[in-house]
Amino acid sequence: MLSVIEANQALKIDPGFGLALITESMALYRLNRYGESISALEDFLNTKPNDPEAEVWADQLKGIQATERRAKLKDPAATQQPFEEPVFNGKEVTSKLRVVAKPEPTYTDAARRAGVTGTVVLRAVFASNGTVTTVFVSRALSFGLTAEAVKAAKRIQFTPATKDGKPVSMWLELQYNFNLY
Repeated sequence: MLSVIEANQALKIDPGFGLALITESMALYRLNRYGESISALEDFLNTKPNDPEAEVWADQLKGIQATERRAKLKDPAATQQPFEEPVFNGKEVTSKLRVVAKPEPTYTDAARRAGVTGTVVLRAVFASNGTVTTVFVSRALSFGLTAEAVKAAKRIQFTPATKDGKPVSMWLELQYNFNLY
């Protein structure tokens, strides 16, 4: 709840403060306040249409909209994004996925100049067909680092998880640390 309050305080000072809109959206999503989360992301995309990470947030907006639709239908899968097949967590599979290659994200020049450090946290679906789909941002960084983390996540190579001997899709949290040395 503190993130929502802090974001609202920042937005009172500058209604177009992009990072506050993103923070507000993510915090509201975690509180299952999907409509408000959607509004904050729409405000961000309307005020910052040329932001280098606009595509990342547009994808996130689609996922939250799908979650909201399912929640309104009282679908038990309301916390999942729209999938053709079930998506499992690590406790529900027979064998977990095995990462073969995890490319590192690029540190943007703008982030380096600004001295931005921290961790981007993502939740992604590692699909049964061997691709990473539906990357949801849980914690973001500015200056293009979130977009770089999403791009890196989508390039992960892995062997899918299995359940009862069949490949299945699985949620996995990813963290990308950005440090200046």
